[in-house]
Amino acid sequence: MRKLNRTFFQTSCLVSFFLSCMIINVFSQHDKEAPPPFNEFTVSANRVIMYNDASNYIEKIGFGAGIYRFWFEPKRVNLIAGISYNNYLMFNKYGAVSTDPPVEYLSNIRYHLHNLSFPVAARFNVGKSVKFFTELGIFLNYNFYESKKGTKDSLLKKYSSTPANPFFDTGGTAGLGIKIPLKKNGLVVKMYYHQSIWKTGVINLSFGYRII
Repeated sequence: MRKLNRTFFQTSCLVSFFLSCMIINVFSQHDKEAPPPFNEFTVSANRVIMYNDASNYIEKIGFGAGIYRFWFEPKRVNLIAGISYNNYLMFNKYGAVSTDPPVEYLSNIRYHLHNLSFPVAARFNVGKSVKFFTELGIFLNYNFYESKKGTKDSLLKKYSSTPANPFFDTGGTAGLGIKIPLKKNGLVVKMYYHQSIWKTGVINLSFGYRII
């Protein structure tokens, strides 16, 4: 358990450092009027949808953040790709947790899944100043950590795994949004949906800032 927690902490630090360095690099290059490597930054809220699931988990609101690069602006069709960190959350009033020994029953279980998502999509724009758009694309997820925390006999217990099972996920993505000009840059509000091959979906509402 200590080894798993230490690995997750190290992975989280590396991810945070990586994203911080890229954001700093983006703004430093932008100040020098050089093309930034990433030009769209988002924060988001998400909710997982479990299809044909018998575990009785209730989907809760999670969160995320991402950095993206888009090409062919201001044409009607753009290409957008990037990386985002996501924390998915679910809750179960009472259920089984796979451990060693194999199964333990806990109450008030909170399940967290942490992943890095790598989407690539085409963005279709309509409008002049304020633009509405749709997106269609694919994604690949790396599920690098999951945890289940609940109570048994009034004691708090936590079980975790690095990486999660399954450790990868892929599927299709579709979204609707609006781009609002803001001086030389702009704001983006987008609602999109991920459908994975593992019979799960994710609804995501994101708010972004664009550098042009």
